[in-house]
Amino acid sequence: MPNYIRVERSDVFGHYTVDIDQLVNVLDGEFDDLQWMDIGTRITLTVTKMEKEDFESLPEFSGW
Repeated sequence: MPNYIRVERSDVFGHYTVDIDQLVNVLDGEFDDLQWMDIGTRITLTVTKMEKEDFESLPEFSGW
């Protein structure tokens, strides 16, 4: 079963999951607006496993 990364932020509701190969893009995107984040904002990356079919059936992330 493949690994994926679940991304959550403490300052907004929701989360999204990406293929582990996209981790560099996630880091770039999430920290792009670092200067506007409140002190103490947490970005949580959690390693998860799921079947590829389950990953592909997740809803598309529409943004924070």
